[in-house]
This record gives sequence, structure tokens and C-alpha cells, in this order.
Amino acid sequence: MKPFTFLVAVVSLLMCRSFSLAQDASPSSPEVDHESVVVNAKLPSFKVDIERTAPDEVTIRISGGPKGYPGQTFQADIYGEDIPEFNALDVNFDGYMDFSLVTDRGKRGNVSYEYWIFDPKMVVFEEAEGFDGINDVDPVHHLLFSDYGLGNIDRVEKTYRLKDGKPELIETVEVEYASAARDVVPASYADDAAVQITCLYRNGKLSRTFYTDKPSAFSQ
Repeated sequence: MKPFTFLVAVVSLLMCRSFSLAQDASPSSPEVDHESVVVNAKLPSFKVDIERTAPDEVTIRISGGPKGYPGQTFQADIYGEDIPEFNALDVNFDGYMDFSLVTDRGKRGNVSYEYWIFDPKMVVFEEAEGFDGINDVDPVHHLLFSDYGLGNIDRVEKTYRLKDGKPELIETVEVEYASAARDVVPASYADDAAVQITCLYRNGKLSRTFYTDKPSAFSQ
């Protein structure tokens, strides 16, 4: 190969290599999750785009829907996930689909959600108030649940029923050591005995508390 031809080949190779490195070094475009929600058979579906816009934040952009819907934008704090898990569900049991995002997955397996509820009168989505901690829904019996692990055996499940569109506590079931429940458990129980404490509520107020030494609500 002639010297001049060899030089041209080397320069071309270096230019291609530099261009490839420049492409690799260029910032990648943000990841966007595209979802949809059919809130009701009579309404066109809504498009939901979820984009990571900060280290612990996503931006939710909603479009589509019926004619005249102006679109909406929300921000949500998200921890531990690039793009959070999306779920379409009827969380307030009014016959219209809402949606949720997983906002955090704790070290003990606890999962936190944030909810957006569809308002059929205003034809918009609204950030749900009073649904903090809700992580399970029973659409058959119209019940909401909050289930969290607190320690080695400590675990609490709260059950809610909707009242005026917001969750109202009706029962808590907690598994803990007898030493932490001496106001309910007799002194004859060993401190490290696992007990299940159940509290019933009426109109938001505690009405009854009882215990059992055979926890059945949760498995270790």
C-alpha cells in the first residue's frame, strides 16, 4: 500500500472511531412508559405517558379522552424504580377506572402506591386524598387494605371502607410480641410470644379490641 493511501485509511479509521465514541457519549433520551386507561365504555381511552424527569420524580402526562379534554400533567415522587409500575383500577368503586403508580418498594417488601381518581362530572383525573398507605383493593366487597411489615414478626393490616369518597378505618389486625401489647395481653404470656391484636372501629372510633395467641392473619 502506498504511504499516502495508508495515511488516508488511518485518518478515516480514526474519524469513524471518534464519531462512534461521540455517539456513545451523547446523553440517551429519557425513557417514557406509554399506558392507557379506558375509564368507561362510553368514553374514548386516555393516554398516559410516564417519564423520569428527576432522580426521584416522574412526570405524568395525560392526553386523549373525549373531545375537549385539555390534557393534564402531574408530578410524583418515586423511589427505587426508573419507571414505576402502572395499574388501572377502580379504587373508589364508582364504575369508572382510575390509575395508580408504585412509588416505593421497601426493604421489608412493603409497597407504596399513589392514586389518581377519575371525576366523571368534571371529566378529569385528580390526585387521590386520604388514600395514603392503601396497597390492595377488594372490588367485590368494596374494601381497601393497607398491609405493612414493621419488624421481625411485627406486621399490621388495616381495612377501610369508603365513606364520602374517602377511606374510613374499620379494622386493624397486628401481629407483634406480647411484650409490646401488655395493655391487652395478660402477664402470663411470655414476652417473646407472638400474638395477634384485632381492633374494630365504628364511625372512625375504636369500639372493640381482642387478641389471640394463634396468629392467622400473616405468615412469617
